[in-house]
Amino acid sequence: MGVRAYLSALPALLEQKTKEYVYQMYVTDTLKLIAENTSNIVRGSSPVDRYVDMIKRRPADNRTGEQIATDVIKRAGLKVVNA
Repeated sequence: MGVRAYLSALPALLEQKTKEYVYQMYVTDTLKLIAENTSNIVRGSSPVDRYVDMIKRRPADNRTGEQIATDVIKRAGLKVVNA
């Protein structure tokens, strides 16, 4: 299979993966809602976070504002001019 064949198949593959991801989020959100409703009936605890939030969690950014600004300036290739 050539490069063109792979590139022509890419949009269909991306659409399929997107549909699968959306379906997984729908199912897990529905199960979370069922768990919350059931726990409310029996006065128990229920899951707080959505599944998507748990699997895509990023670590907290503990930098100061000055450190963040310096990083942004450096990444953007800007030069600070003191007036």
